[in-house]
Amino acid sequence: QRMKIPRWLFILVWYMNNPVEGQGNFQYGTISWKRCDAGFLDPAFPNVCQTKLSGPSVINVGVKINVAFTASAGGPTSNTLLQDVTTDVNNYNSQTSTVLRLLRRSTDAAFSRQIGYRTLTGSTLQTVLFNCTSPPCGDLYDFQIDRIDYDLDGTGTMVRAHFTVELRATPGQNYAVYFEGCCRPPVYSSSIPDAIAIVNNYGQPFHVRSEILVSTSSSNPTSSIAFVMPDQVILQVQGSAGPGLCAPTACQSNCFTTFPVQAFHTDSRFTSNVRFRYATSYEAGLYYCVPGLGSQALVWNSQRCPTTTMTAAAPSGASGTTVSGTDVLSSMSIDTSGNIKFPVYKAGAYQATLVAYCSGCGASGNVTVDFLIRVIDSSDNPNPPSRTFNSDPTVAVGGVNNGITGVSPASTPSSPYVVECAASLFYVPSGSSGPATLSRLRVGYKDPDDKTTVCRNSPQNILWIQPITDMPPGVAMSALQDQTTGSSPSGASYIDITWTPQCEDLSQIGFFAFCFAALDNANVLAGGNFHPLPPLPSPNNCVFILVKPPPAINPSPNYLTPPTLYTTCSQSCCGCCGQPSCACQAVADAANGNPALGGCCFNTLGLVGLAKVITVEAQDGNLGKVLNLSISADSSSVAGVPSPTVSSIKYGCDPSGTFSSCTSDATKRYMVSAQVTWNLSAVGSISSQRGVPPIKVCYQAQQLVSSAVNVAKWVSVYGHTPNNDSCTVCLTLAIKAPPFFVDTAASGLAWASPPEGTAFVARYGRPIAFNITAGSSSISQRVSVVLVADPGAPNGMYIADPQFILVSSLNLYLTVRTVTFSPSPGQLGSTYPVCFLSLDTSVDTTGTAEEQALAKTLGKSLSRCITVQAPLAVVTWNGTTPCPTDPTAVTWGDGGATSAGACRPYGNRTVTAGCKYSFTLAASAPGYDLVIRERSSPISCPLCVASGVSVPLCSAGSSGACCGDGRCEGAESSGSCPGDCAAELDYSITDLGRDSNNVAHASVTWRMERETQGRTLLRCYDAVDILGGLSVVDKTINDHNSPIFCIAFIVSRCRFCAPAGSTLESVSEMYNLQVSWLRLYNSNPWLRSPDELPDSDAQPNDPDSLALVVGPTYTVQPGDSLHSIAIMAKSTIKSLLALNADVIGPEKIQVGAQLCLLLCSASSSSSTAYASTMPASR
Repeated sequence: QRMKIPRWLFILVWYMNNPVEGQGNFQYGTISWKRCDAGFLDPAFPNVCQTKLSGPSVINVGVKINVAFTASAGGPTSNTLLQDVTTDVNNYNSQTSTVLRLLRRSTDAAFSRQIGYRTLTGSTLQTVLFNCTSPPCGDLYDFQIDRIDYDLDGTGTMVRAHFTVELRATPGQNYAVYFEGCCRPPVYSSSIPDAIAIVNNYGQPFHVRSEILVSTSSSNPTSSIAFVMPDQVILQVQGSAGPGLCAPTACQSNCFTTFPVQAFHTDSRFTSNVRFRYATSYEAGLYYCVPGLGSQALVWNSQRCPTTTMTAAAPSGASGTTVSGTDVLSSMSIDTSGNIKFPVYKAGAYQATLVAYCSGCGASGNVTVDFLIRVIDSSDNPNPPSRTFNSDPTVAVGGVNNGITGVSPASTPSSPYVVECAASLFYVPSGSSGPATLSRLRVGYKDPDDKTTVCRNSPQNILWIQPITDMPPGVAMSALQDQTTGSSPSGASYIDITWTPQCEDLSQIGFFAFCFAALDNANVLAGGNFHPLPPLPSPNNCVFILVKPPPAINPSPNYLTPPTLYTTCSQSCCGCCGQPSCACQAVADAANGNPALGGCCFNTLGLVGLAKVITVEAQDGNLGKVLNLSISADSSSVAGVPSPTVSSIKYGCDPSGTFSSCTSDATKRYMVSAQVTWNLSAVGSISSQRGVPPIKVCYQAQQLVSSAVNVAKWVSVYGHTPNNDSCTVCLTLAIKAPPFFVDTAASGLAWASPPEGTAFVARYGRPIAFNITAGSSSISQRVSVVLVADPGAPNGMYIADPQFILVSSLNLYLTVRTVTFSPSPGQLGSTYPVCFLSLDTSVDTTGTAEEQALAKTLGKSLSRCITVQAPLAVVTWNGTTPCPTDPTAVTWGDGGATSAGACRPYGNRTVTAGCKYSFTLAASAPGYDLVIRERSSPISCPLCVASGVSVPLCSAGSSGACCGDGRCEGAESSGSCPGDCAAELDYSITDLGRDSNNVAHASVTWRMERETQGRTLLRCYDAVDILGGLSVVDKTINDHNSPIFCIAFIVSRCRFCAPAGSTLESVSEMYNLQVSWLRLYNSNPWLRSPDELPDSDAQPNDPDSLALVVGPTYTVQPGDSLHSIAIMAKSTIKSLLALNADVIGPEKIQVGAQLCLLLCSASSSSSTAYASTMPASR
């Protein structure tokens, strides 16, 4: 079983067993060119094309000479090219140096080498050597080694190198750049084992050239045709048995093998214009050895050529003898498409020179290639490997199971792989099956001799796959891999190629052909004649690649919608709109809502209870670009509210799919996506009534620049940077939690909302006002406060338009609505419930259906309900002095106030005529401003005295005392019946206003006239509101509350208070008592002197204690009359009527009534007069 050994180890082992000699025969050569202004660049020769000359007088061109030398033993030392090859190769392998020193031998005319150009100036042929102004020049050309690998024969090692020069050409003038000199491989000799000895032109000078014709016309080629031939074309002998075990292929009348030339035009516009022919003898180098050709005599020294003349494949006018083998050469042919028909009936090695030219390109542009054709005997190895494009190892194509998994499709010069420089993706040629792009090229070879047969004791396999062309910088090739699955996997192997062409290195821009060869291998029986074989030349051995330069304008990546929400450039947008102290608010306002001009950022909502997920996805139109998403998110500044998190980047996600289900595909790094997650699922509510500032999130799709890119050089080449990032898009994440009412206790704000269940009291004429204040955790969101329709609001309640107030301490904008209410009299006594809601109507139309449904739920607060009471004025008379407490008591103020300090609103007082009485009324009703005034209309007081007292209004059929009959009688007074009773001369009521406790006071003073004795007088006082009058006062009357205060004044009989300064004598005269003062004196033993009566006004609290007793009282008995009573009391009816004013006439006395008697007050005449009127029975 074959051991897998890296290719470099094969080379090292070969060198250890085959030391490099001081030798080096020319084996392969070709020259290509490209205009400097078309992008020629060779990093190994940086001085070439440093400037770009493209004027009408000069156009500079970069010329590249590719060669291959054998590094094996053999050959005369006199014509050595690479005497330092051992050191150079060792330095290359140790990565010390890449220089291959090629001897010019300019002092030895017979064996010199030279690089130059020839051009015809007028009729003069001009020859110019590069890097040499006048021969002889220095001894060395410093070529650059491209690689060291096997030769296609499998028996030696090849050193492949190149040399680059700059030609400054005049437009329209033809130049032939050449590389020529000593020497081709020698003739075969048995003393040189494994040496390549050629049949023709052995030991002769080599000569390769490329014609250059540049033009100012853009329609002409800007570069040349390039040969990508192997240094040796290996063909098999046919028609002879040979010593092997396998029978050779039978040879017919003509034994030929046909193979195509591997070449292409590096200017992709002319890939179909390439034609081929054999070189003439002169083009092959014969001119170099033939003197005497007139103007074509280019020989410097006749010693350069041996006596044997050179032959070309098809001699054309060459003179001299030919060597054996011309029968083979003369029978070979080539058509213009490059198909070579070569005879293979005997073994041998032949040197061949081909010419490629561009048909219809404005200039022939002839380019030559110098290579070897070897015909070998390998009868035990019938078939060479061939490249396969079958990617299914289980399917046979052409009867051979040659499939290799993942092998890349074929390409042609007209249908190449396309690569954008600075990218790693290969766009597959059109018409190919499979994916449109590849991240690597898989080149696979299959040997048909993959089975054991009668002449092979083991299957063949692939020894190696290696390039036959120099590779641009950066191309990476994997180690050889075997196909291990399929119907017949033996003999199938592949290598993988990856490449990221560097745009700033113009040597990696343009059209390329990566051509390969493979070598088979087998263990054969003893006596076999196995010789490894490489593939026949074919364009199939090449991978054609067109590397495009960066576009003049590099488009930036595009955001994909969906799933990306916002794509408008908004890096300068204002992220704090509506927030306190927002520094960019003025700019945002001036931007009229345009985020790109500094307006407010796009806003999206994060809903409490859910995770807000924002997906960003971008794609570059250049599938070779590598993108990155730069996403930044501010941190949350509120405890309990998490900060957003940014996911890892994924590549190649389907925009219509979900990010979570996407598996990142590293081969599609031109499409990048990531997610920002604001996980509010665990945030039940915002713990404090504070604002949560919006969180700004920005993202940008960036074209990554490889670390291998020389940015400064890129800029110098293209005038712009290698990357063009998309613009930055910014948005804000605003939290959406249920709005809340701001309470005074939580906020410390005096104008905050009342707590739930608060009861307000509104009185007539005294409107109440309170605020309903609400806010949202989203700082910039203004909530609305609305009245709940059920129960609604009472008439007269006014809810002002909202005000939006910034509270910096809470980081909130609050919505405040002021509610006022002033009840009408008809609403008093009612209680009204009123409820409010706070609404956050913000919506996020970009949200999912679930998010939009939740947003509606979160948009409404809990209701905030209060009650408004509209009470009547419930009057209490507490503080009245004296204070009536017992409705059954006769005397007012008999026991003082109750334990609760309450005064009943009714009572009575026994008073004495002539005494001055003063008392103070006190009335109050919570929240009302009262004033006390006397009631001036008829009224009753059922509780003032035990039997009640009233002043009825006279009506038809009224009997007894009533108001309206013109007589002041009964309980009437000037207050209760001003129409019947004149104003008392000594009565007054004075409003004392309200004290600091808003208690209304009024002072009443009354001195009863003598005529009131014996009557019960009713006076009532109303407590009225200064604004609503009596209409707002509660009409309910009970022991503690009443809108009216009534007093029944019971005026004593037979008692009166004398005025100040009175004597008993003046009193007797004043009252016409008709008795002597001495009788009065005897009736009032407490008097000290009849001439100095005490002043009752001096005892305001107890004036009755100074009252004078006039006489006794008599209770009317059944059958009594005034006349009978007067006779009994030795008095007169006139005296009885004068002393008892309540007695209207003789017939108006009632049984049980009290009468005041002035005993013995009648004279005999008067007594007789009255008596004479009595009935006889009396």
